[in-house]
Amino acid sequence: MRMEVFVGGLSITLHVFLPEDWRKNPPGEGKTLWLLHDKFDDSGDWQSYTGAELYATLYDTALIAPSMNSARYNNWQNGAQWESYFLRDLWDYVHAMLPCLSTKREDNAVFGLGRGAYGALKFALLAPEHYGSVFGASYDDGFLKGNLEGTAHRFRGGSGYPSPEAFLQSPDNLRQYVETYVQSGGEKPFVWLAARTGDKTYSAGLTMKERLYALGYAPVWYEEDGAGSRPDHSSGGVFSDWAFGDRMLKKALIAWRS
Repeated sequence: MRMEVFVGGLSITLHVFLPEDWRKNPPGEGKTLWLLHDKFDDSGDWQSYTGAELYATLYDTALIAPSMNSARYNNWQNGAQWESYFLRDLWDYVHAMLPCLSTKREDNAVFGLGRGAYGALKFALLAPEHYGSVFGASYDDGFLKGNLEGTAHRFRGGSGYPSPEAFLQSPDNLRQYVETYVQSGGEKPFVWLAARTGDKTYSAGLTMKERLYALGYAPVWYEEDGAGSRPDHSSGGVFSDWAFGDRMLKKALIAWRS
């Protein structure tokens, strides 16, 4: 189903895929996989390019897919609060609307594609009480470079951070935040990352995997040969990337629900 969620004056699209017999589930027992899209995409692409509708029933799991403007998984300085929306507003809204879904961390996981994989890992670390597992395909944190160097557009106002220093100290600097989180002793979610060896995002995923290993984490890593053409956002690239995302979504559901 397609829903519109009103938060802070914004109307935000939400796609919800439920098992056919979800109404029969006892209250608070349904499993949920939260889906985060890549940049330039939206929540409807999960319906257009993946088997989300089929997987919901096949794996007895609700799939919740919010649209997050251009995959901005942070709170804007002057504008939409995307991070707060996902971690607080959306969580409360979905569970109020669908009381059949569980709020237990072991019953909730996040899956992200591209920039969504970055958002999935970030949100799982920021809210470990909600999400016990995180799955990422084609992990993309390429925007970090501009932020760390102070050349990113967001520093000129409107959204993001007033300075590179503010970014360095925020959870959005995820490569540093994972160390802060691990040292805090917080409960660690299960982490699963997947990549294609020829993608431009391959090195970013590999760097994050090695970063986690160096911190004593034990993420599961999966890779396959191949590449998409996402950078030019061509039709062929979109279909190729979503085909990979669909395969990884199915693998993630099998791994999580087995």
